Amino acid sequence: MAYYVMEEMPDIHKTGERVLYPRFAMIDQVSTEQLARNVSESSGFN
Repeated sequence: MAYYVMEEMPDIHKTGERVLYPRFAMIDQVSTEQLARNVSESSGFN
């Protein structure tokens, strides 16, 4: 599963507006076999 952390972008246009964007956060790693198993469990292509 992908996890994202919201990060604040610098206000380069000096508008005073708070701009957030999602940044991918790597939490852990899985083996190729585990990845294939996870995809097959959530996929409609069985």
